[in-house]
Amino acid sequence: PKTDSILNDLKKNRIIDENADLNTSVTREDAFVYMVKLAGYDRLASLDIYKLNFPDADRVSVSKTGHTAILYGMGIIIGNNGHIRPSDNITRAEAAEMLYRYLLNM
Repeated sequence: PKTDSILNDLKKNRIIDENADLNTSVTREDAFVYMVKLAGYDRLASLDIYKLNFPDADRVSVSKTGHTAILYGMGIIIGNNGHIRPSDNITRAEAAEMLYRYLLNM
């Protein structure tokens, strides 16, 4: 099916891990990483130059701080009452909203 082809492309292009369990939920911060990789900014995200100003910024994994900051700066993530809830699972609606905002920025 078409989905298998897309997933294989994502693995081949190292957007998602080769061994990723595709039947499990994804955290919001992992979704941030996927989106930044898709946008081609993964190398920029790895720089140690970012600061987050969210009430729950301390919950963002250090290795995902740049990804989160880039998406916030692009207006793709805006938070909920100022919180980004990085370790919560992302909902389909939230993922769709991120994709929509990403497409608006292209």
